[in-house]
Amino acid sequence: MLLGIVFRNHFLCRDSGFDTTHICFRDYGRLSRSFVMVLQFVLCACAPIVAEDASTAARQGDRLSSQRRYKAAIVSYSRSLELAPDEDVFVKRSNAYSSLGDFRAAIDDLTSALESKHNYAPLLAERARCRLEMKDLDAALNDCNRAIASDRYNQTALETRLRVLYRRGSYASALEDGKALALFSDNPHAALITMGHIYRMQGDWISAIMAYDRAVLFNRGDREGLYFAMLAMLDGGDNKGAISRCSDLILYNPEQGGGYARLWPYRRVVTADELTRGERQIKALCHDIPALSYYTRPEDDIYIFLVRKFAGEDIVGGVLWDARVCASDAEHDPPYRNRSARIRLRHGSAEAATSKEEEFEKYLSLLVFELHNLQSHRRYHELATLARSGDISKMGFIREVMRLEFEALRRVRAWCLDMYVPFASKKGMRVRPNLWNMELELEFDEFIARFSNEDDYPWSYFGDYYDEVKSQGP
Repeated sequence: MLLGIVFRNHFLCRDSGFDTTHICFRDYGRLSRSFVMVLQFVLCACAPIVAEDASTAARQGDRLSSQRRYKAAIVSYSRSLELAPDEDVFVKRSNAYSSLGDFRAAIDDLTSALESKHNYAPLLAERARCRLEMKDLDAALNDCNRAIASDRYNQTALETRLRVLYRRGSYASALEDGKALALFSDNPHAALITMGHIYRMQGDWISAIMAYDRAVLFNRGDREGLYFAMLAMLDGGDNKGAISRCSDLILYNPEQGGGYARLWPYRRVVTADELTRGERQIKALCHDIPALSYYTRPEDDIYIFLVRKFAGEDIVGGVLWDARVCASDAEHDPPYRNRSARIRLRHGSAEAATSKEEEFEKYLSLLVFELHNLQSHRRYHELATLARSGDISKMGFIREVMRLEFEALRRVRAWCLDMYVPFASKKGMRVRPNLWNMELELEFDEFIARFSNEDDYPWSYFGDYYDEVKSQGP
């Protein structure tokens, strides 16, 4: 507006007949200086508006980040940076990118922020962490060293360097960083877990278990520490210790807390006739697989459990023992229309057993798994329907079927701890954790990652089934 006034007055003088050509140089200079002063005033007045817009956009990005709406936060931070570049906003946007797993963009923003803070340890440590996620170990190590040179007690830098050294196989140097973190860090959980991994790789089970147990002390109920301590005990042959850690692991799992009974409550009450039919199936099963009768008696909790499951506690119509030959160690047919559910065990599945006790436990673990796998038959039929209509991809179908298997394995593990461990203790028998999936991964994605060969189970097996079902059409 002020510029408009200046121009308007200038042209009014010209239009009024005033001869501007006779303005002396001194007057013209005075007019020019006035124009510059007005221009400076206008620019100064506009600058706070631009800054305010940039600050508002940055605050909006903060609000969106706190709501975990990272994509929207990135848009706001980008608008702020377009108006007024600022290293703090670069850092905030890098955090948003990192939360989305876009570590390359996060690294670029941290590099921009470091242009004005060359050796700022927190930024270097964070960039090192992102570079580690990108598997750029050399660059990550360089950033860690720079950060530690600037701040020798930077926990993020030390933890990241420990992980880099671990991945590079520099175990001695990694352990030095881990020990340093254990001394001064308020919560050296990550360092202790990595140290446990190193000791375990070196075959030092005792040191590994001590490291994992210390991690659990810092984070009470820490599933990761309990899980790896259990694995170290299994490696070292301490089955009783492994069972104890597994019990704690399930106790602190919000999805499995309370053990088997809470994890899978009884769905229906079986009648006396159904119980009689269930017991007939168990007797036929024990006749065909004599090993299952070595240690069970009708009054045992495990025998009663098996009778109830075959009677139809989970499935209307019950489960039938199928003595036909099966290709794998154990398999089942889910109920379908008027066909009852069936379970088969392969004769010779426990041929590697070195004792009757181990043979019994092997067959029992196979049977219990199939019973738990059958509990998800309704969801399995839903997936088959989706496959038939083409509403689920082959990969999605296989993953979801394997998710059902993963959940069944978790229930079997909980069942073992709640029912088989007390049974074995009463009978004076040892428990073989490997038969009860005690080493089962913590999360489904970790579990499915173990099946890396796409030409093998489950990809080929369930992939063929998917193709067969889809060809039938809706």
